Amino acid sequence: MISFQNASKAFPDGTVGVDDLSLEVETGSLTVFVGPSGCGKTTSMRMVNKMVTPTSGRVLIDGRDIADLPTVPLRLGIGYVIQHAGLLPHRTVLDNVAQVLRLKGLSRREARARAHEAIERVQLRPELIDRYPSQLSGGQQQRVGVARALAADPPILLMDEPFSAVDPVVREELQLEILRIQREVQKTILFVTHDIDEALRLGDRIAVFAPGGEVQQYAAPETVLTQPANELVRSMVGRDRGFRALSFAGAESVPVHQLPGASDGTIHVDGAWAFTLDPDGRPGDWLGSDGAPLGLGTLIPPDGSLRTVLDAVLSSPAPYAICVDAAGRPSGIVQAEDAYRAVARRGSGEAP
Repeated sequence: MISFQNASKAFPDGTVGVDDLSLEVETGSLTVFVGPSGCGKTTSMRMVNKMVTPTSGRVLIDGRDIADLPTVPLRLGIGYVIQHAGLLPHRTVLDNVAQVLRLKGLSRREARARAHEAIERVQLRPELIDRYPSQLSGGQQQRVGVARALAADPPILLMDEPFSAVDPVVREELQLEILRIQREVQKTILFVTHDIDEALRLGDRIAVFAPGGEVQQYAAPETVLTQPANELVRSMVGRDRGFRALSFAGAESVPVHQLPGASDGTIHVDGAWAFTLDPDGRPGDWLGSDGAPLGLGTLIPPDGSLRTVLDAVLSSPAPYAICVDAAGRPSGIVQAEDAYRAVARRGSGEAP
């Protein structure tokens, strides 16, 4: 557990970076610090590995005041991922990932073996391990940065706006990767971002910072959305917070109908609508009455939320959305009108 106890940071010019921060980050959780630039979220995070020393108050890790801990061993035991990955340009991917392990005293051979495992965990293609950072895309560099942070198996991982420099598509992929990795390794993660959508997607809990370094709310994402503490939090989550809250609503109340069997690589849902299957049996395109492909829309995964279901029916060219199994193959169909009724029931407070 990480515990901030009345931690404050004032700079020599009188600027207050963090103002009386008191909160606890549970072991094995992913906690997000979110807020505008200059609100103290990164300063707060850097207190954990002693890159910033509090002016007053203290920070504890598992009950121990970090002020009493040797700095180098502390930092070697904490993974750290930054915005542009911070890779050494003259070292290969493999040697970048092995860097912390070498600093911890492992032999080159053992460090490289462990680095291979970390690279595999972040699903970086094996043929990239001998390349240099300049030969990688931004998303690939960030995966290397995450692998390096995980290589020594630290209990704590600090992530300072790690995905803000990549394009939206890659950013979403990396967010999903972090959630997958966290399910596997259960680290205590502090994640800093200025993007409320990223915070809502990733966080077990969210601390919303305001300029001046004051935390306005510290709560689960659904609570931040549905019960914002004040006007600042309300403005940050936006006017569409009701729609965003659907991300935390299960879709169990939406009926899933069975699909007929495929015929010549096509599933005919009714007399007007059908969709194709690719060679692997995954959905291809909806077909119009004239047989022309119309695209697909969002698919509904096994654990899809009510927001996912609503997005799927809204993005589908048909009055249906396709449910898929873990392998991406069709497992059922949802009618648009059933999805709309489920959302209406939630909005009116009715039981599903």
